[in-house]
Amino acid sequence: MILCVKTIDELRDRPEEDWHISDGAFPVYYLFPNIQVNVGKEGVTLVRVYPDPENPNRSISRVTFYFTPEAMASGDVTLEGRAQGFGDIIEAEDYAVCETTQRALQAGLQDYVIFGRNEPALHHYHNTYREALGLEPLEEFT
Repeated sequence: MILCVKTIDELRDRPEEDWHISDGAFPVYYLFPNIQVNVGKEGVTLVRVYPDPENPNRSISRVTFYFTPEAMASGDVTLEGRAQGFGDIIEAEDYAVCETTQRALQAGLQDYVIFGRNEPALHHYHNTYREALGLEPLEEFT
């Protein structure tokens, strides 16, 4: 999956031969069953998700940041800064929504969840698991 970043607009003013994918996009690779590889201009973020052996309603994420030598030499990127940025977006937003959704499902307050059209990664992720489990793909709403 490719996510666009704000700097994609700047590519309009540059010759196409000077474009690099990371100048306007953020590739995200999903490796079944539990790995995401996020490729950015400064390096790679590897996210691995494991079931909690003590609680089937929880998971454990292991996040590793890898930086290019150029990014490290520039001083523009730090492990602390990247971890803070990851935490601000993924942990504070995405993980928080997942946690409250899981609690609502466990409490029987919801019968189903609808993934919006703006969440193609969730559709792909769940359909990949459904296929591995021999289930029909998610129902599409129009």
